[in-house]
Amino acid sequence: MSDFGDIDDFMNVKVGVKVAPVIDVEWLAIPEEKIFEVTHFPVFYDAAGEITYRFNSFKKYYPDDVWIKRLAYQLQEVWKWNVQYVTRSVNRGDVVTAGLLWGKFAEHTMKVGFLLNREYGPYEKWLYKEFRKLSLLGNEVGELIARGIHNPLEISILTKAVEDLYIHELERMGFEQTEVPGAAYPKSTVQLLEYSIGIYNTIKNPEIKRFS
Repeated sequence: MSDFGDIDDFMNVKVGVKVAPVIDVEWLAIPEEKIFEVTHFPVFYDAAGEITYRFNSFKKYYPDDVWIKRLAYQLQEVWKWNVQYVTRSVNRGDVVTAGLLWGKFAEHTMKVGFLLNREYGPYEKWLYKEFRKLSLLGNEVGELIARGIHNPLEISILTKAVEDLYIHELERMGFEQTEVPGAAYPKSTVQLLEYSIGIYNTIKNPEIKRFS
């Protein structure tokens, strides 16, 4: 921490606040990977306990509505990158494009995994490595992601397998779907999107609902 004047400077640079927000909506303005850094930063000496206090204030994890908001968003992104991009590329026989887009699908898939585990996700360089450590679905989904890299011809099967694992877990957690009226996609392809909407609808704080 020698490049910073004090713990206040360090926290302001890293997460934009001196301590974890008290107002729930303010959590949404902090990039998740920055919180990961703060909660994983090694502390070798802290006589006053102030540094430990600041870091630990974030270890309580997101308030429930913030967690739900982030989960709903990431589920929608997983659905979008699968149905609108990856699957369409596969269906037209363009496995090169599908392979390139697989990275974005995988990124959002892993971010969902961190949220389901109630763990902060790191930035992209460490995302897969840390994802494989997750106790809930880290190995199962991690294997599917790796297969998509090595076997692009299997991508359409693998996206379905990923979605099925996550839908099963969302059901186990008690979340429900909200039907998408007049969806321009077959019913079988919008299940994850319906979960995203259903989860979003459980947010109680209107300010968090409105936050873009």
